[in-house]
Amino acid sequence: MNGIEAGLTFDGPVLSGIFTGRIARWNDPALIAVRNSHGRSIQPCPATITLGASLQPLPADLRTSFTDGPDTDAYPITGTTYALVRKDQKDPAKAAALVNYLSWVLTAGQDRAPDLHYAPLGPSLQAQSLAKLKTLAVNGSPLFP
Repeated sequence: MNGIEAGLTFDGPVLSGIFTGRIARWNDPALIAVRNSHGRSIQPCPATITLGASLQPLPADLRTSFTDGPDTDAYPITGTTYALVRKDQKDPAKAAALVNYLSWVLTAGQDRAPDLHYAPLGPSLQAQSLAKLKTLAVNGSPLFP
């Protein structure tokens, strides 16, 4: 799910995951195996979903579609959840709390993703998301020197 709202700056995905990952948890996974572009029937799970987004060349702003990833074992219908954050924050305390939370989500929080029926970010997407987070500012001054 990609998107931008007026007045907000895109600052990177939070957790990669797809709606069908939740369906697989509650229903028979064999019913929702989907044939990918390599002709393989793939069942959704954190590993196959992460593969769907891991090998994609990503644009600098990270807006992309992860449909039909290039890996032969990738689940072909993968979406991303994004955090829409003002690039220039006004309140230093709120900015610090936001950066602290999003930093956790993009690092240690990735270990919790499968428990919440989401797939962890691949290494490239994680690194690019953290780099985007470091572009935040407070009243025009960078949060990260």
